[in-house]
Amino acid sequence: MGQVGPWYSPRNKECHLSADAAYDLMSGVLETYSEMEGQPLTEVFLHCRSSISEEEFQGFRKACPERVKLVGIRVKQEPEIRLYREGCWPVLRGTLWLSSAREAYLWTHGYKPCLQTYDGLEVPVPLRITIQHGDADPIQVASDILGLTKLNYNSCILGDAQPVTIRFSDAVGDVLVGNPAVNKRSHKFKFYI
Repeated sequence: MGQVGPWYSPRNKECHLSADAAYDLMSGVLETYSEMEGQPLTEVFLHCRSSISEEEFQGFRKACPERVKLVGIRVKQEPEIRLYREGCWPVLRGTLWLSSAREAYLWTHGYKPCLQTYDGLEVPVPLRITIQHGDADPIQVASDILGLTKLNYNSCILGDAQPVTIRFSDAVGDVLVGNPAVNKRSHKFKFYI
């Protein structure tokens, strides 16, 4: 599924796929999901640290049947924005600032009332969530992303700063392309933990 290739651009420091590579990747994802779950996907939310180019999105869109809702979302830490509150503790984990209809800032790290503490060392940095392609409710997108940060069993992290979709993307990619001699790759997540 997907292709090995020179996707990284040193000029803009981002990874981008060609339309054909995006098509191949999405086709493989949709086919694998249908095989494993016995039913087709109806929604696909792409989480990327890099921006999603129009060419990439068109490749993803072309692979999706009409009935599939496709949304491209950029999820990236935003170190330029800090939020402070009165008192000794930092901003609450889960704080959301909706800056526009397509962009929000979500603090996935911060004071945890259930633990009555903050387990970080510095002022929390938010995730900048930008809906770049497709239509989605930014509050629901932020809620879903917060849910994907709740518990990381692999690292015993309660309230990770990054959603699992972003945290493990590099690690899984390294495993999948690390040994090109492997002909049959398993798509079950447990093999990459």
